[in-house]
Amino acid sequence: MKLTTLIVDDESAGRETLADMLQQYCPEIDVAGTASSVATARKEVERVKPHAVFLDIEMPRENGFEFLSSLPHRSV
Repeated sequence: MKLTTLIVDDESAGRETLADMLQQYCPEIDVAGTASSVATARKEVERVKPHAVFLDIEMPRENGFEFLSSLPHRSV
């Protein structure tokens, strides 16, 4: 079973580099989506329902911690 993930970073080079590295070195990880903002990330979390999120902390408007605080609590 692959681990479904989402990459959230306002810099496209950061998203692309991480996705490439995960594909090359971590075949058990599936990058199911990416987001360039917290607003887009919220939509992608609903669509993708990831097991894990690779999250940039410093982003315009809202930061990564604000994004995490806005998510409903999930039990594992």
